[in-house]
Amino acid sequence: MDQTRTGAEELATRMRTDSAQDIRKILADIEVARASAEDELETQRLLTATARIRAFSSSLSTELPHEEPVEFTAAHAKKRASTTKKRTYPSTSVRKAT
Repeated sequence: MDQTRTGAEELATRMRTDSAQDIRKILADIEVARASAEDELETQRLLTATARIRAFSSSLSTELPHEEPVEFTAAHAKKRASTTKKRTYPSTSVRKAT
């Protein structure tokens, strides 16, 4: 009788362990599916936003008159009057010999 009880307990323990492993595998699969769904949802959001921007910009281009692009040119630099005095005498700085 003790042998039957011990065998039943071992079988129950093995079944619990197997069930726990199966549950962990299922939870991991669910997490992968959830992450994939989130990625797909974010992709759909980006595509929707892009479509809105394109629709808005195309409606702007049909509503506004067509204008020629503006060409930018470099401005001529003006010579500034020097505000500092130029030295007319030679430099007197001397290095000390060490």
